[in-house]
Amino acid sequence: MNKYISTVGMSREEWLKARQNGIGGSDAPALVLPYKVYKWHRPSDVYISKVSAPEETSPLACRVGSYLEAFVADLFSEATGFRVHKLNKIIISDKHPFMFANIDRKLYGQNVGLEIKTTEVYNDRKFTDDEYPYQYYVQMQHYMAVTGWNKWYLAALIGNKRFVWYEVPRSDEDIADIIETESKFWNDIVVPRNMEELERWA
Repeated sequence: MNKYISTVGMSREEWLKARQNGIGGSDAPALVLPYKVYKWHRPSDVYISKVSAPEETSPLACRVGSYLEAFVADLFSEATGFRVHKLNKIIISDKHPFMFANIDRKLYGQNVGLEIKTTEVYNDRKFTDDEYPYQYYVQMQHYMAVTGWNKWYLAALIGNKRFVWYEVPRSDEDIADIIETESKFWNDIVVPRNMEELERWA
C-alpha cells in the first residue's frame, strides 16, 4: 500500500524539502527524454534540486499556473461532466519509494487523476486533436506508476485563448522504462552523490 504525506498547512519550503526525498512527475521528463526533445531541464538540474537547499521563491510563470489551476479544473469539469478535487497529499510508491506523486486533481469516486497545464499561445500548434507535448505524457505515466491507477486526464489552457483536454491510458511498457531510468538515476547518482556518473548521464 502506498504511503502518504499530508500537504495541509505545509509551507513551500517544507513542500520543497519533501520533494527532495525522491523523484516526482515534474522531474521525470528531464531524466527520460533527450535534451533535443525536452530542453527546459536537464538531469543536472534535477540532481541539484535534490541535493541543494530549496529555492525560496517560485518563478512567476509557476505562480500564475498555480493560480489558474482551479479555473482550468473547472473548465475540465464543465467539458466532461467529471467532478474533481484536490488530494492534498504527496503519494509515495510502495514498490519504489524513491518515486512520488503530487497530483493536481483526482476525479471523485474514481482512481483517475487530472494533470493541469497552462501554457503560452505560441505552443498552440503542439496541441492537436490527439497529440500534446510528450513531456506531459511522461509525467502522467510516472504518476500512474506511483499510484497504480490505469488512466489519467490532461487539461490545458493555451494562451488564455483555447482549452483542450485528453484521456491518457496507462502504458505498462513505458512505465517499466520510466521506473528503470529513475531507479538508476536515484540509486546510482543522487544517493551516492556520484558527480562522475551524472556527467556521463547525458
